[in-house]
Amino acid sequence: MAANDDRPATKADLKALEKGLRKDLATKSDMERVLRAIDAFAAKAQGYDRVSALHGHSLTDVEVAVKDHERRNSSLESARAGR
Repeated sequence: MAANDDRPATKADLKALEKGLRKDLATKSDMERVLRAIDAFAAKAQGYDRVSALHGHSLTDVEVAVKDHERRNSSLESARAGR
């Protein structure tokens, strides 16, 4: 049956259309595979988020330690210069 044909569709036409539609649809196993991939990606993203938070905390600790060292060095340099 042509697309611009005014005749009603036959059973064979409908079966052919159904076959074409089914070929294009995702199966249950396709969907499960996609969902597993999404879950794996989400788990990795959460892991990277945790690592990022820990790096931020570590950098804050290092900055505090560096400031403390600078303060102590300045104090020792002042004491040494006063001799």
